[in-house]
Amino acid sequence: MTAPIEVTRTIAISAPPQRVWDIIAKPEKWTEWRLVPPAVEAGRPLEVGSEVAWRDGGGAPYLRGTVTRLDVARQLTLELSDASWQRQPEPGEVTYRFTLAPEGAGTRLDFALGDLSIDAEADDWAGAYAGSRELEAIKEMAEAR
Repeated sequence: MTAPIEVTRTIAISAPPQRVWDIIAKPEKWTEWRLVPPAVEAGRPLEVGSEVAWRDGGGAPYLRGTVTRLDVARQLTLELSDASWQRQPEPGEVTYRFTLAPEGAGTRLDFALGDLSIDAEADDWAGAYAGSRELEAIKEMAEAR
């Protein structure tokens, strides 16, 4: 059995959870902070069951996500799948999740990505997300308002 390859990160943000939520849960904001922003149907708000797709330069989807949990100002979870993976993931195996919690006058934002071991490029993706500035960009946006 392959060891799990996961990424977890946490950041404290001096802004209320709702302000942070408005950044992470609104697709129109994603290009401002996501390492690789997925596409979602234009003009539609996210809801459980919403589909998003990461597309290559030619517009073909290479990774898909489905919103499986959406608790306003608390948690956003997408289950991921990719046609190139050797097998399809089990429910809850490969997720992209943000969890928000009030912390003092601000918000603690936790990010979790995993288990990527299903992907042949797992180490590359894990390294990219572990070193990304996504959380810092969200913090800057939330604190600038």
